[in-house]
Amino acid sequence: MFDLPPLRLLATEHRAERRRCVCGTTTAAAFPDHVGAAACYGPGVRALVCYLCVHQHLPVDRAAQLLADVLGASVATGTLAAVLAEGAAGLDGFLATIRDQLVAAPVAHFDETGARVASRLHWVHSASTSLLTLLSVHAKRGKVAMDQAGVLPRFVGVAVHDGWAPYWRYEDVRHALCGAHLLRELEAIACEPGQGWAAGMAELLVDVKLAGDRARAVGLQRVDGQARARLHARYARLLADGQAANPPPPATGRRRGRARRSPAGRLLARLEAHREEVLRSLDDTRVPFTNNQAERDLRMVKLQQKISGCWRTPAGAEAFLALRSYLSTARKHGMNPLVVLRQLFQGHPWLPAPGPLPAPPCPGAA
Repeated sequence: MFDLPPLRLLATEHRAERRRCVCGTTTAAAFPDHVGAAACYGPGVRALVCYLCVHQHLPVDRAAQLLADVLGASVATGTLAAVLAEGAAGLDGFLATIRDQLVAAPVAHFDETGARVASRLHWVHSASTSLLTLLSVHAKRGKVAMDQAGVLPRFVGVAVHDGWAPYWRYEDVRHALCGAHLLRELEAIACEPGQGWAAGMAELLVDVKLAGDRARAVGLQRVDGQARARLHARYARLLADGQAANPPPPATGRRRGRARRSPAGRLLARLEAHREEVLRSLDDTRVPFTNNQAERDLRMVKLQQKISGCWRTPAGAEAFLALRSYLSTARKHGMNPLVVLRQLFQGHPWLPAPGPLPAPPCPGAA
């Protein structure tokens, strides 16, 4: 039989002696760094608070009830909020390290999602890899917010994203479009009459993914030249078929500028303009076919919104996202979240090991 021992708080008394020399000088011993008041909760309790609120997404009131019922610790909800702020305040060095490692990554994923902060719409921005997560919040969705996040302005690798217009403003970055987003758009257009090219383009994108997966599995940096040539030729033929089925609308002379195109026409224009970005994984097998990594990292933020509704202050949102970045990165490295949270409240936050230097781009990847 496996069971839990009785759970209770452990009280530790710290004593610091003061000694006065015959010369009149008084020397006092120091208390441990994590003991900041005459009566306080230790790093274990504070780590558990962050674990419940940030990792398990319990609302603050229910987390306080759990601490009272299980540990007999009558912690006020205001104290829990203060613990989250304290934890986030100790992560400045961690966040700077994560930014630097993301900037040096050969491939990174970027995405954004709406969130309510102080009853107003804000945007949570993510930058991530399979080992790193950085989340930030801003009142705006575009380039100003991306600049403040601190990754894309210095990034020179391959940025995988969904094609949101502000990403293209980073000209030193090589871009890759998420194939899953394109497949969803193509599926919707393929249901319309006369749009058979969309189904063919969807089949082509699936073949592109399979070709990249096979090349990556055998350690190749790019897909075989003949296979790449065939896929590029199919892509061009399907674009031509789509443009024949969706000619530009005739100018009426009633409105200035270009006439508004159909959804199929707009998608065709993007597929034509960003051909290299759509097929990036053929030329560089480090680049995944989808942007699912970024979406997985943002999923817990959406869960938090569903449970708690919104963040009441920008400072509370920033504290949650800093701690979420810390825990997500630690879990990606196989670390126990309670262990790294205890380290944080002991004044020595866990840091990921420095990553390898970015590999040079594959020939033809630019």
